Amino acid sequence: MINSTAIDLLRTLSKEEFSEFELFINSPFFNTHKPVILCFEFCKKYFDDFDNEEFSKENLFKKIYPGKPYNDTNVRVNLSAVLKLTESYLLYKANSENEFDNYLLLAKDAFKRNLYKFEEKHIKSCEEFLEKKSFLDENYFYDKFSLENTKTQQRKTEDQYQYISSIQVANENLTRFYFSKLLRNYVLILNERFTVEIDYDISSVNAVIEMAEKYDFSAYPSIMLYMNLMQMFLTKDMQYYYKAKELFFGESGEMDSNEKFNTYIYFTNFLFKTHIESLDAEPLKECLEVQLHQLDAKVFGGKYLSYTLYTNTINTAVRFHDPKMTEEIIHKYKNFLSPKNRQSFFEYALASNYYRQGEFEKAMEIFIKTKPVDIFYDLAIKGTLLRIYYELSFFENAFSLISTYKHTVKSPLLKASDRVFFSTFVKYFAKLLKIKSGTDSSGADELRHYIEKEPPFTSKAWLLQKVKNLK
Repeated sequence: MINSTAIDLLRTLSKEEFSEFELFINSPFFNTHKPVILCFEFCKKYFDDFDNEEFSKENLFKKIYPGKPYNDTNVRVNLSAVLKLTESYLLYKANSENEFDNYLLLAKDAFKRNLYKFEEKHIKSCEEFLEKKSFLDENYFYDKFSLENTKTQQRKTEDQYQYISSIQVANENLTRFYFSKLLRNYVLILNERFTVEIDYDISSVNAVIEMAEKYDFSAYPSIMLYMNLMQMFLTKDMQYYYKAKELFFGESGEMDSNEKFNTYIYFTNFLFKTHIESLDAEPLKECLEVQLHQLDAKVFGGKYLSYTLYTNTINTAVRFHDPKMTEEIIHKYKNFLSPKNRQSFFEYALASNYYRQGEFEKAMEIFIKTKPVDIFYDLAIKGTLLRIYYELSFFENAFSLISTYKHTVKSPLLKASDRVFFSTFVKYFAKLLKIKSGTDSSGADELRHYIEKEPPFTSKAWLLQKVKNLK
Protein backbone atom coordinates (compact mmCIF):
# COMPACT_ATOMS: atom_id res chain seq x y z
CA MET A 1 0.00 0.00 0.00
CA ILE A 2 1.28 3.47 -0.95
CA ASN A 3 1.15 6.10 1.78
CA SER A 4 0.85 9.37 -0.14
CA THR A 5 -1.21 12.57 -0.09
CA ALA A 6 -1.92 12.04 -3.79
CA ILE A 7 -3.51 8.67 -3.07
CA ASP A 8 -5.49 10.12 -0.16
CA LEU A 9 -7.01 12.63 -2.59
CA LEU A 10 -7.62 10.07 -5.35
CA ARG A 11 -9.53 7.92 -2.83
CA THR A 12 -12.14 10.67 -2.51
CA LEU A 13 -12.98 10.76 -6.23
CA SER A 14 -16.15 9.08 -7.42
CA LYS A 15 -15.99 6.73 -10.41
CA GLU A 16 -17.39 9.48 -12.61
CA GLU A 17 -14.80 11.98 -11.35
CA PHE A 18 -12.02 9.44 -11.79
CA SER A 19 -13.04 8.94 -15.42
CA GLU A 20 -13.11 12.71 -15.99
CA PHE A 21 -9.72 13.04 -14.36
CA GLU A 22 -8.32 10.42 -16.74
CA LEU A 23 -9.31 12.65 -19.69
CA PHE A 24 -7.86 15.64 -17.86
CA ILE A 25 -4.48 14.07 -17.11
CA ASN A 26 -4.16 12.72 -20.67
CA SER A 27 -4.85 16.12 -22.23
CA PRO A 28 -1.65 17.71 -23.62
CA PHE A 29 -3.05 21.08 -22.56
CA PHE A 30 -2.80 20.11 -18.88
CA ASN A 31 -0.03 17.48 -18.89
CA THR A 32 2.76 16.55 -21.29
CA HIS A 33 4.77 14.21 -19.04
CA LYS A 34 4.49 10.52 -20.01
CA PRO A 35 5.76 9.18 -16.62
CA VAL A 36 2.92 11.00 -14.86
CA ILE A 37 0.39 9.33 -17.16
CA LEU A 38 1.96 5.93 -16.44
CA CYS A 39 1.80 6.71 -12.71
CA PHE A 40 -1.91 7.46 -13.05
CA GLU A 41 -2.53 4.29 -15.06
CA PHE A 42 -0.97 2.24 -12.27
CA CYS A 43 -3.23 3.98 -9.72
CA LYS A 44 -6.26 3.43 -11.95
CA LYS A 45 -5.67 -0.34 -11.82
CA TYR A 46 -6.20 -0.23 -8.02
CA PHE A 47 -8.91 2.43 -7.89
CA ASP A 48 -11.31 0.12 -6.00
CA ASP A 49 -8.55 -1.46 -3.90
CA PHE A 50 -5.88 1.05 -2.87
CA ASP A 51 -5.17 -1.12 0.20
CA ASN A 52 -4.01 -4.03 -1.96
CA GLU A 53 -0.54 -5.28 -1.01
CA GLU A 54 0.52 -5.14 -4.68
CA PHE A 55 -0.24 -1.41 -4.76
CA SER A 56 3.30 -0.49 -3.69
CA LYS A 57 5.92 2.09 -4.60
CA GLU A 58 8.18 -0.65 -5.95
CA ASN A 59 5.52 -1.93 -8.38
CA LEU A 60 4.67 1.65 -9.35
CA PHE A 61 8.33 2.29 -10.20
CA LYS A 62 8.44 -0.86 -12.36
CA LYS A 63 5.40 0.42 -14.28
CA ILE A 64 7.02 3.79 -15.00
CA TYR A 65 10.69 2.75 -15.37
CA PRO A 66 10.79 -0.97 -16.35
CA GLY A 67 14.21 -2.60 -15.94
CA LYS A 68 15.73 0.27 -13.91
CA PRO A 69 16.86 0.10 -10.25
CA TYR A 70 14.32 1.48 -7.76
CA ASN A 71 14.55 5.21 -7.01
CA ASP A 72 12.21 6.53 -4.33
CA THR A 73 12.74 10.15 -5.37
CA ASN A 74 11.37 9.47 -8.85
CA VAL A 75 8.28 7.83 -7.35
CA ARG A 76 7.65 10.78 -5.04
CA VAL A 77 8.13 13.29 -7.89
CA ASN A 78 5.52 11.54 -10.04
CA LEU A 79 3.06 11.17 -7.18
CA SER A 80 3.51 14.86 -6.42
CA ALA A 81 2.72 15.67 -10.06
CA VAL A 82 -0.43 13.53 -9.86
CA LEU A 83 -1.44 15.39 -6.70
CA LYS A 84 -1.05 18.80 -8.37
CA LEU A 85 -2.99 17.67 -11.43
CA THR A 86 -5.76 16.25 -9.25
CA GLU A 87 -6.04 19.58 -7.44
CA SER A 88 -6.07 21.39 -10.81
CA TYR A 89 -8.85 19.09 -12.00
CA LEU A 90 -10.92 19.77 -8.88
CA LEU A 91 -10.45 23.53 -9.34
CA TYR A 92 -11.47 23.23 -12.98
CA LYS A 93 -14.52 21.15 -11.99
CA ALA A 94 -15.54 23.63 -9.26
CA ASN A 95 -15.18 26.61 -11.59
CA SER A 96 -17.07 24.95 -14.43
CA GLU A 97 -19.99 24.23 -12.08
CA ASN A 98 -20.26 27.85 -10.90
CA GLU A 99 -22.64 29.14 -13.56
CA PHE A 100 -23.08 32.69 -12.27
CA ASP A 101 -19.37 33.38 -11.79
CA ASN A 102 -18.63 32.08 -15.28
CA TYR A 103 -21.19 34.45 -16.85
CA LEU A 104 -19.82 37.39 -14.85
CA LEU A 105 -16.21 36.62 -15.78
CA LEU A 106 -17.18 36.40 -19.44
CA ALA A 107 -18.96 39.75 -19.17
CA LYS A 108 -15.86 41.38 -17.66
CA ASP A 109 -13.64 39.83 -20.30
CA ALA A 110 -15.97 40.97 -23.13
CA PHE A 111 -15.84 44.53 -21.77
CA LYS A 112 -12.01 44.48 -21.82
CA ARG A 113 -12.11 43.34 -25.45
CA ASN A 114 -14.64 46.07 -26.35
CA LEU A 115 -17.19 43.39 -27.26
CA TYR A 116 -20.17 45.22 -25.76
CA LYS A 117 -22.84 43.02 -27.36
CA PHE A 118 -21.22 39.96 -25.78
CA GLU A 119 -20.94 41.80 -22.50
CA GLU A 120 -24.66 42.61 -22.46
CA LYS A 121 -25.45 39.01 -23.39
CA HIS A 122 -23.52 37.67 -20.40
CA ILE A 123 -24.92 40.34 -18.07
CA LYS A 124 -28.40 39.23 -19.09
CA SER A 125 -27.44 35.60 -18.39
CA CYS A 126 -26.37 36.66 -14.88
CA GLU A 127 -29.69 38.41 -14.33
CA GLU A 128 -31.68 35.41 -15.56
CA PHE A 129 -29.67 33.13 -13.26
CA LEU A 130 -30.47 35.26 -10.20
CA GLU A 131 -34.15 35.60 -11.16
CA LYS A 132 -34.53 31.83 -10.81
CA LYS A 133 -33.51 31.96 -7.15
CA SER A 134 -36.38 31.56 -4.71
CA PHE A 135 -34.43 31.48 -1.41
CA LEU A 136 -32.47 34.73 -1.24
CA ASP A 137 -29.51 34.05 1.04
CA GLU A 138 -26.07 35.58 1.51
CA ASN A 139 -24.81 33.98 -1.71
CA TYR A 140 -27.62 35.61 -3.68
CA PHE A 141 -27.00 39.01 -2.05
CA TYR A 142 -23.28 38.85 -2.81
CA ASP A 143 -23.87 37.76 -6.41
CA LYS A 144 -26.43 40.53 -6.90
CA PHE A 145 -23.99 43.07 -5.44
CA SER A 146 -21.20 41.77 -7.72
CA LEU A 147 -23.41 42.01 -10.80
CA GLU A 148 -24.66 45.54 -10.13
CA ASN A 149 -21.18 46.68 -9.08
CA THR A 150 -19.78 45.29 -12.34
CA LYS A 151 -22.37 47.28 -14.28
CA THR A 152 -21.26 50.52 -12.63
CA GLN A 153 -17.55 49.88 -13.17
CA GLN A 154 -17.72 48.86 -16.81
CA ARG A 155 -19.61 51.80 -18.28
CA LYS A 156 -18.11 54.15 -20.78
CA THR A 157 -17.82 57.73 -19.53
CA GLU A 158 -20.76 59.00 -21.57
CA ASP A 159 -23.01 56.31 -20.15
CA GLN A 160 -22.12 56.55 -16.47
CA TYR A 161 -25.24 58.43 -15.26
CA GLN A 162 -27.50 55.86 -16.85
CA TYR A 163 -26.29 53.33 -14.27
CA ILE A 164 -26.67 55.31 -11.06
CA SER A 165 -29.54 52.95 -10.11
CA SER A 166 -27.10 50.03 -10.23
CA ILE A 167 -25.02 51.72 -7.52
CA GLN A 168 -28.08 51.88 -5.28
CA VAL A 169 -28.98 48.23 -5.91
CA ALA A 170 -25.35 47.21 -5.33
CA ASN A 171 -25.28 49.05 -1.99
CA GLU A 172 -28.59 47.54 -0.86
CA ASN A 173 -27.42 44.01 -1.59
CA LEU A 174 -24.05 44.61 0.02
CA THR A 175 -25.93 45.63 3.19
CA ARG A 176 -28.09 42.49 3.00
CA PHE A 177 -25.03 40.34 2.44
CA TYR A 178 -23.24 41.96 5.39
CA PHE A 179 -26.09 41.36 7.83
CA SER A 180 -26.85 37.89 6.50
CA LYS A 181 -23.22 36.83 6.99
CA LEU A 182 -22.79 38.61 10.32
CA LEU A 183 -25.99 37.22 11.85
CA ARG A 184 -25.17 33.73 10.62
CA ASN A 185 -21.73 33.88 12.24
CA TYR A 186 -23.19 35.13 15.51
CA VAL A 187 -25.73 32.30 15.55
CA LEU A 188 -22.86 29.84 15.20
CA ILE A 189 -21.12 31.41 18.21
CA LEU A 190 -24.30 31.61 20.28
CA ASN A 191 -25.06 27.95 19.61
CA GLU A 192 -21.63 26.94 20.94
CA ARG A 193 -22.03 29.24 23.91
CA PHE A 194 -25.51 27.87 24.66
CA THR A 195 -24.67 24.18 24.35
CA VAL A 196 -21.17 23.84 25.79
CA GLU A 197 -21.19 27.07 27.83
CA ILE A 198 -17.94 28.39 26.39
CA ASP A 199 -17.39 32.03 27.30
CA TYR A 200 -17.35 34.01 24.05
CA ASP A 201 -17.21 37.79 23.87
CA ILE A 202 -20.65 38.74 22.52
CA SER A 203 -20.61 42.33 23.71
CA SER A 204 -21.37 43.59 20.20
CA VAL A 205 -24.42 41.36 19.65
CA ASN A 206 -26.99 43.83 20.97
CA ALA A 207 -25.50 46.60 18.85
CA VAL A 208 -25.72 44.37 15.76
CA ILE A 209 -29.37 43.51 16.47
CA GLU A 210 -30.22 47.15 17.07
CA MET A 211 -28.55 48.15 13.81
CA ALA A 212 -30.20 45.32 11.84
CA GLU A 213 -33.64 46.30 13.13
CA LYS A 214 -33.26 49.69 11.42
CA TYR A 215 -33.59 47.93 8.06
CA ASP A 216 -36.67 46.25 6.67
CA PHE A 217 -35.59 42.66 6.03
CA SER A 218 -39.10 41.22 6.22
CA ALA A 219 -38.98 40.22 2.53
CA TYR A 220 -35.85 38.13 3.11
CA PRO A 221 -36.55 34.94 5.10
CA SER A 222 -32.87 34.02 5.30
CA ILE A 223 -32.02 37.18 7.26
CA MET A 224 -35.14 36.95 9.42
CA LEU A 225 -34.31 33.32 10.18
CA TYR A 226 -30.95 34.28 11.67
CA MET A 227 -32.44 37.24 13.50
CA ASN A 228 -34.86 34.91 15.25
CA LEU A 229 -32.23 32.26 15.90
CA MET A 230 -30.06 34.89 17.58
CA GLN A 231 -32.92 36.03 19.77
CA MET A 232 -33.79 32.41 20.52
CA PHE A 233 -30.36 31.75 22.01
CA LEU A 234 -30.08 35.13 23.72
CA THR A 235 -33.50 35.24 25.39
CA LYS A 236 -34.26 31.48 25.64
CA ASP A 237 -37.79 32.44 24.60
CA MET A 238 -39.69 29.77 22.66
CA GLN A 239 -41.54 32.41 20.61
CA TYR A 240 -38.36 33.09 18.62
CA TYR A 241 -37.93 29.35 18.02
CA TYR A 242 -41.46 29.13 16.57
CA LYS A 243 -40.82 32.12 14.28
CA ALA A 244 -37.52 30.64 13.10
CA LYS A 245 -39.12 27.21 12.62
CA GLU A 246 -41.91 28.65 10.48
CA LEU A 247 -39.40 30.45 8.26
CA PHE A 248 -37.13 27.43 7.99
CA PHE A 249 -39.78 24.78 7.33
CA GLY A 250 -41.61 27.01 4.85
CA GLU A 251 -38.90 28.88 2.95
CA SER A 252 -35.63 26.90 3.00
CA GLY A 253 -36.08 24.83 -0.16
CA GLU A 254 -32.97 26.15 -1.92
CA MET A 255 -30.97 26.79 1.23
CA ASP A 256 -27.36 25.57 1.19
CA SER A 257 -27.36 21.92 2.37
CA ASN A 258 -24.62 22.49 4.96
CA GLU A 259 -26.48 25.43 6.43
CA LYS A 260 -29.70 23.41 6.47
CA PHE A 261 -27.89 20.77 8.48
CA ASN A 262 -26.53 23.42 10.87
CA THR A 263 -29.97 24.95 11.36
CA TYR A 264 -31.45 21.60 12.37
CA ILE A 265 -28.62 21.30 14.89
CA TYR A 266 -29.33 24.81 16.25
CA PHE A 267 -32.98 23.87 16.80
CA THR A 268 -32.31 20.50 18.45
CA ASN A 269 -29.55 21.86 20.70
CA PHE A 270 -31.79 24.68 21.90
CA LEU A 271 -34.87 22.50 22.38
CA PHE A 272 -33.19 19.61 24.14
CA LYS A 273 -31.32 21.82 26.61
CA THR A 274 -34.46 23.87 27.23
CA HIS A 275 -36.33 20.64 28.04
CA ILE A 276 -33.57 19.42 30.38
CA GLU A 277 -33.49 22.72 32.26
CA SER A 278 -37.25 23.27 32.47
CA LEU A 279 -38.56 19.66 32.35
CA ASP A 280 -41.28 21.08 30.09
CA ALA A 281 -42.64 18.49 27.65
CA GLU A 282 -43.26 20.99 24.82
CA PRO A 283 -39.59 21.57 23.88
CA LEU A 284 -39.04 17.80 23.86
CA LYS A 285 -42.04 17.32 21.57
CA GLU A 286 -40.68 20.00 19.24
CA CYS A 287 -37.20 18.47 19.36
CA LEU A 288 -38.44 15.10 18.12
CA GLU A 289 -40.51 16.80 15.41
CA VAL A 290 -37.45 18.69 14.17
CA GLN A 291 -35.26 15.57 14.23
CA LEU A 292 -37.81 13.52 12.27
CA HIS A 293 -38.26 16.40 9.82
CA GLN A 294 -34.50 16.36 9.27
CA LEU A 295 -34.41 12.61 8.67
CA ASP A 296 -37.39 12.72 6.31
CA ALA A 297 -35.72 15.57 4.38
CA LYS A 298 -32.49 13.49 4.28
CA VAL A 299 -30.36 16.38 5.49
CA PHE A 300 -27.56 14.30 6.95
CA GLY A 301 -24.49 16.48 6.45
CA GLY A 302 -23.17 13.71 4.20
CA LYS A 303 -24.27 10.91 1.90
CA TYR A 304 -25.63 8.74 4.71
CA LEU A 305 -27.39 9.25 8.02
CA SER A 306 -24.73 9.35 10.72
CA TYR A 307 -24.97 7.01 13.67
CA THR A 308 -24.87 10.03 16.00
CA LEU A 309 -27.93 11.63 14.40
CA TYR A 310 -29.71 8.26 14.28
CA THR A 311 -29.14 7.54 17.97
CA ASN A 312 -29.86 11.11 19.07
CA THR A 313 -33.29 10.87 17.45
CA ILE A 314 -33.91 7.50 19.06
CA ASN A 315 -32.79 8.80 22.46
CA THR A 316 -35.23 11.70 22.16
CA ALA A 317 -38.05 9.28 21.32
CA VAL A 318 -37.11 7.13 24.34
CA ARG A 319 -37.94 10.03 26.66
CA PHE A 320 -41.61 9.75 25.67
CA HIS A 321 -41.72 6.25 27.22
CA ASP A 322 -43.37 4.88 24.12
CA PRO A 323 -41.37 1.75 23.14
CA LYS A 324 -43.54 1.06 20.09
CA MET A 325 -42.92 4.55 18.65
CA THR A 326 -39.20 4.24 19.36
CA GLU A 327 -39.00 0.84 17.65
CA GLU A 328 -40.85 2.23 14.61
CA ILE A 329 -38.25 5.01 14.33
CA ILE A 330 -35.39 2.50 14.67
CA HIS A 331 -36.80 0.45 11.77
CA LYS A 332 -37.99 3.34 9.59
CA TYR A 333 -34.62 5.10 9.29
CA LYS A 334 -32.36 2.05 9.34
CA ASN A 335 -31.79 2.06 5.57
CA PHE A 336 -30.54 5.66 5.62
CA LEU A 337 -27.41 4.47 7.46
CA SER A 338 -24.23 3.58 5.60
CA PRO A 339 -24.38 -0.03 4.33
CA LYS A 340 -20.94 -0.63 5.81
CA ASN A 341 -22.10 -0.58 9.46
CA ARG A 342 -25.87 -0.43 9.01
CA GLN A 343 -26.68 -3.79 10.57
CA SER A 344 -24.47 -3.22 13.61
CA PHE A 345 -25.93 0.23 14.30
CA PHE A 346 -29.47 -1.04 13.82
CA GLU A 347 -28.94 -4.02 16.13
CA TYR A 348 -27.36 -1.84 18.81
CA ALA A 349 -30.26 0.64 18.69
CA LEU A 350 -32.85 -2.15 18.79
CA ALA A 351 -31.13 -3.97 21.66
CA SER A 352 -30.71 -0.73 23.61
CA ASN A 353 -34.44 -0.08 23.28
CA TYR A 354 -35.23 -3.53 24.66
CA TYR A 355 -32.77 -2.91 27.50
CA ARG A 356 -34.50 0.35 28.44
CA GLN A 357 -37.83 -1.49 28.52
CA GLY A 358 -36.41 -4.07 30.92
CA GLU A 359 -36.59 -6.82 28.29
CA PHE A 360 -33.09 -7.95 29.20
CA GLU A 361 -33.10 -11.36 27.54
CA LYS A 362 -34.21 -9.91 24.18
CA ALA A 363 -31.54 -7.25 24.45
CA MET A 364 -28.89 -9.81 25.44
CA GLU A 365 -29.68 -12.04 22.48
CA ILE A 366 -29.09 -9.17 20.03
CA PHE A 367 -26.05 -7.67 21.78
CA ILE A 368 -24.22 -11.02 21.80
CA LYS A 369 -24.38 -11.29 17.99
CA THR A 370 -23.79 -7.58 17.21
CA LYS A 371 -20.41 -6.91 15.60
CA PRO A 372 -18.70 -3.80 17.05
CA VAL A 373 -17.45 -1.26 14.51
CA ASP A 374 -14.78 0.27 16.77
CA ILE A 375 -13.36 -0.06 20.27
CA PHE A 376 -15.80 2.43 21.84
CA TYR A 377 -18.71 0.58 20.32
CA ASP A 378 -17.19 -2.69 21.58
CA LEU A 379 -16.94 -1.32 25.12
CA ALA A 380 -20.50 0.02 24.97
CA ILE A 381 -21.81 -3.42 24.03
CA LYS A 382 -19.73 -5.18 26.68
CA GLY A 383 -20.74 -2.63 29.31
CA THR A 384 -24.45 -3.09 28.56
CA LEU A 385 -24.08 -6.87 28.62
CA LEU A 386 -22.43 -6.63 32.05
CA ARG A 387 -25.42 -4.66 33.33
CA ILE A 388 -27.82 -7.20 31.77
CA TYR A 389 -25.99 -10.13 33.36
CA TYR A 390 -26.22 -8.33 36.68
CA GLU A 391 -29.97 -7.76 36.30
CA LEU A 392 -30.51 -11.41 35.38
CA SER A 393 -28.11 -12.69 38.08
CA PHE A 394 -25.99 -14.41 35.44
CA PHE A 395 -22.95 -14.19 37.71
CA GLU A 396 -20.73 -16.66 35.87
CA ASN A 397 -21.28 -14.85 32.55
CA ALA A 398 -20.58 -11.50 34.20
CA PHE A 399 -17.33 -12.59 35.88
CA SER A 400 -16.12 -14.05 32.58
CA LEU A 401 -16.98 -10.87 30.65
CA ILE A 402 -15.23 -8.66 33.24
CA SER A 403 -11.90 -10.22 32.23
CA THR A 404 -12.59 -9.58 28.55
CA TYR A 405 -13.69 -5.99 29.29
CA LYS A 406 -10.48 -5.29 31.25
CA HIS A 407 -8.38 -6.65 28.39
CA THR A 408 -10.20 -4.40 25.89
CA VAL A 409 -9.62 -1.34 28.09
CA LYS A 410 -5.85 -1.95 27.86
CA SER A 411 -5.92 -1.45 24.09
CA PRO A 412 -3.43 1.11 22.71
CA LEU A 413 -6.33 2.48 20.64
CA LEU A 414 -7.61 4.20 23.78
CA LYS A 415 -6.18 7.39 25.23
CA ALA A 416 -5.10 7.36 28.88
CA SER A 417 -8.16 9.41 29.87
CA ASP A 418 -10.45 6.93 28.08
CA ARG A 419 -8.83 4.01 29.89
CA VAL A 420 -9.54 5.69 33.23
CA PHE A 421 -13.14 6.40 32.17
CA PHE A 422 -13.87 2.75 31.36
CA SER A 423 -11.59 0.99 33.85
CA THR A 424 -13.20 2.89 36.74
CA PHE A 425 -16.56 1.42 35.76
CA VAL A 426 -15.34 -2.16 35.54
CA LYS A 427 -13.44 -1.86 38.83
CA TYR A 428 -16.54 -0.87 40.77
CA PHE A 429 -18.81 -3.17 38.77
CA ALA A 430 -16.64 -6.13 39.81
CA LYS A 431 -16.93 -5.12 43.48
CA LEU A 432 -20.70 -4.66 43.17
CA LEU A 433 -21.04 -8.06 41.51
CA LYS A 434 -19.04 -9.77 44.25
CA ILE A 435 -21.28 -8.27 46.94
CA LYS A 436 -24.48 -9.29 45.15
CA SER A 437 -23.23 -12.81 44.38
CA GLY A 438 -22.13 -13.29 47.99
CA THR A 439 -18.42 -13.71 47.25
CA ASP A 440 -17.50 -10.49 49.06
CA SER A 441 -18.72 -9.46 52.49
CA SER A 442 -17.83 -5.76 52.07
CA GLY A 443 -20.56 -3.26 52.89
CA ALA A 444 -22.62 -1.41 50.29
CA ASP A 445 -22.16 1.89 52.14
CA GLU A 446 -18.40 1.73 51.74
CA LEU A 447 -18.71 0.99 48.02
CA ARG A 448 -21.20 3.84 47.53
CA HIS A 449 -18.79 6.21 49.31
CA TYR A 450 -15.93 5.35 46.96
CA ILE A 451 -18.08 5.58 43.81
CA GLU A 452 -19.46 8.99 44.79
CA LYS A 453 -15.94 10.38 45.24
CA GLU A 454 -14.96 9.46 41.67
CA PRO A 455 -15.12 11.98 38.79
CA PRO A 456 -17.76 11.17 36.12
CA PHE A 457 -17.30 7.79 34.43
CA THR A 458 -19.47 5.51 32.32
CA SER A 459 -22.58 4.12 34.09
CA LYS A 460 -21.77 5.85 37.39
CA ALA A 461 -25.45 6.64 38.07
CA TRP A 462 -26.43 3.02 37.34
CA LEU A 463 -23.83 1.71 39.79
CA LEU A 464 -25.00 4.06 42.55
CA GLN A 465 -28.59 2.95 42.02
CA LYS A 466 -27.66 -0.73 42.22
CA VAL A 467 -25.61 -0.16 45.38
CA LYS A 468 -28.62 1.58 46.90
CA ASN A 469 -30.82 -1.40 45.98
CA LEU A 470 -28.50 -3.78 47.85
CA LYS A 471 -29.72 -2.44 51.19
